[in-house]
Amino acid sequence: MDFLKELNFPTEVIKKIKAYNDKSLIFNFICSKKNVIKNIDYLRNIGVEVIELLLIYRLEFFLIDNSMLIKSFENFEISTLVKLINEDINAVNLL
Repeated sequence: MDFLKELNFPTEVIKKIKAYNDKSLIFNFICSKKNVIKNIDYLRNIGVEVIELLLIYRLEFFLIDNSMLIKSFENFEISTLVKLINEDINAVNLL
């Protein structure tokens, strides 16, 4: 998961990802590196501030195909949804 370090995520976050997630999910996450990076970039661009928490507790969220993730956000008022996610990461369930 060195690519997360390149995206400026602290080592502590990577340790927590490993502690809170199943090895098979982490394997899929690593294998989907390109898609994961696109999703992280998209979330940063729209103003999601809790990406670290999502990585730790909702790792499967980053496995969603990037184009599908974008379409899912576009089905809502993006700024409102981002605000909800920043307040409570479980708001991603709306997608």
